[in-house]
Amino acid sequence: MDEKAELDWRSIGSVERGERNLSLDSLQRVSQALGVTPAYLLEVTKERNELPEKELMIHEIIYLLKEKNIKELKYILNLIKEFFEYIDKA
Repeated sequence: MDEKAELDWRSIGSVERGERNLSLDSLQRVSQALGVTPAYLLEVTKERNELPEKELMIHEIIYLLKEKNIKELKYILNLIKEFFEYIDKA
């Protein structure tokens, strides 16, 4: 995502850790790279502290999957199905 937004990965990391804030320009670039509006990012940030841990994990999984192509997604889906079948049998 840092390449798409044309931002340094260290800058992204410091924002994620809450060490610094994004400028409006950087917020716009990040939102475009993620395919969402700046308002969505601000709302997600606001609500993040209110979400239960399970919901935060689901959001993180979705974020990771958005970067994958269809072939990778099919492979991941099959892995997940096999994993749950294994767990159900245990």
